[in-house]
Amino acid sequence: MKRQICIILVMIILTMMGVSNAEMSDSLFDLDETGLLDLEVYMIVPYKNNDAWHYGRIADKEIDSSLTVQEAIALLDASGWACTKTENTGLYDAPNGTVLATCFCRVPGTVIAQKDGWTQLQIGSDELGLKGWFHSEDLAFGAETEEVICSFPSFEFLEFPDETAFEKTIEEKLGTTFYCCDAWLIAKKSDGDWLMLINQIMVCTPPANQMGETWPTEHAWDKTTWHEWPDE
Repeated sequence: MKRQICIILVMIILTMMGVSNAEMSDSLFDLDETGLLDLEVYMIVPYKNNDAWHYGRIADKEIDSSLTVQEAIALLDASGWACTKTENTGLYDAPNGTVLATCFCRVPGTVIAQKDGWTQLQIGSDELGLKGWFHSEDLAFGAETEEVICSFPSFEFLEFPDETAFEKTIEEKLGTTFYCCDAWLIAKKSDGDWLMLINQIMVCTPPANQMGETWPTEHAWDKTTWHEWPDE
């Protein structure tokens, strides 16, 4: 809710300034070690998926902000990146090993090993993330990740995590604020619990008593009605 309020205020200000969606799309992007974030998509659709993310690296962090989002995406070097491209993709502890979880489409990671038709990905950071093996045929590599449509389910917390033990634990480990829209349900574990990726850094299992209803992935709606914020 905090992030949504901030986003709505930004959009109101930009609208009052006469800045159109088309104009915003020419400059609103951000870069980090993960890739490029399309801020227009992120502000319009701050749901719990990675529609707004384009994975890869750009050598020049001082990239010209006058570039369009698509021009900036074209500069990304996505080598070394991969994502799941099929629904119910198995995440294994080792090649031909035990299935730890089944993943949704577009779970991102960096390639750290390949062997006999298997690929090991690092999901999240080395310290707080997760390493897992996948059938290589179930992954999209490099620029192919742009073609994969995310299928992370949207969800609600039974209790908004502000000031809860769950939120405090997450923020202590991340060293930064935890926003619900940056928490993604990326897989279902063999025991029925969820795997959640937070801030693209930390992989964890949220407490079962914290999780509420889930529903299919929400993608962009009509941007002319962005102010008609969907109920959560």
